[in-house]
Amino acid sequence: MLTEKAIVEQIQADQEMMTVLAIIRDLNLADAWLAAGAVRNFVWNQLSGRSGFDASTDLDLVFYDPTMSYEKTLQIEQELKKTYPQYAWEVKNQVYMHQHSPGTALIAVLVTRFLNTPSSVQQLQFA
Repeated sequence: MLTEKAIVEQIQADQEMMTVLAIIRDLNLADAWLAAGAVRNFVWNQLSGRSGFDASTDLDLVFYDPTMSYEKTLQIEQELKKTYPQYAWEVKNQVYMHQHSPGTALIAVLVTRFLNTPSSVQQLQFA
């Protein structure tokens, strides 16, 4: 089993993952995370002896910003798809999830409700 430290080191050594995390960081979104399949598939690929990053995997970018409109969130997603078409971006402002699940004001709480909880990584740890 890989340790958290080993996973962090593998991500830091992967140029494509670091590029994606830098893109996310540069958006300056509140409480932003790269979640779900991108992280899970990276680790699985590493364990399987393949290249870590898989460009065909959705890049689920989640964040929590109650000041940002749904329309602005969609605009960010479209801009990412246009500027970085080599990646399969999906952008979600979790503030809208909060409206459906009262009492979950922090992204860290919302992430615990993902099916892929162990594969959610806050981008600030790497970028």
